[in-house]
Amino acid sequence: ARAWIVALALAWALALASAHPNYVGCDRTGDRSGEDIMTKSSIMGSAPTDTTLMTTSSTTYGPGDSVTVTLSGLSSGAFVHATAGTPSTISGFTAKTCTGTSLQYKSSSVSSTETLTWTAPADLTNVATVEISVGTAAGQGVLKRHKLTLTRAAAAACAANESVSAGACVACAAGTTRTAGDDPYGGDTTCAATASDDDDDDDNTVAADADDDDDDDDDNAVAADADD
Repeated sequence: ARAWIVALALAWALALASAHPNYVGCDRTGDRSGEDIMTKSSIMGSAPTDTTLMTTSSTTYGPGDSVTVTLSGLSSGAFVHATAGTPSTISGFTAKTCTGTSLQYKSSSVSSTETLTWTAPADLTNVATVEISVGTAAGQGVLKRHKLTLTRAAAAACAANESVSAGACVACAAGTTRTAGDDPYGGDTTCAATASDDDDDDDNTVAADADDDDDDDDDNAVAADADD
């Protein structure tokens, strides 16, 4: 009986000592506090430590670009969050089902160093910046956290006879045109129909009819003068 009590006490102690990164939601808030883990001033009764936990291969991105994120200084439990894009899931981590954002976590036995690849969305119209956040703690110890901001790289303006569709420059359809200078991230644009040869012929016919009317008026005026 005593051995059973000791085993139960040990299991209870281990449960208390476990980190709970799974409590972090897709919006980066704690399930219990409802506050942003990356800005909350007190977590598990202690002030979090803001420190360097990751580096990135680039701080800017274009459509569909990949950025390597290297994590270091991780403790037994950890989570990784991104406000947009698609990060690869680290081996042994569990990815939550999120919409628009991403979050993955592991509650124990996390290696001190991990690597993942983050891929930017194809359409960056509304993705000017992306925040990648990492949090880690050993059991009920102080949370260490780090947040990096990636920035969308400037895009070249669209050329003449190109419009914008889903954040990219695309050629105008046959029979349409557009002046150069559209911003690929400024929203979709459309090409305008060009004047056809038939329209030109119609314009010329109207002009010719107008000239004929003027000639008729002149002839009538001359005839009237002759009668006078």
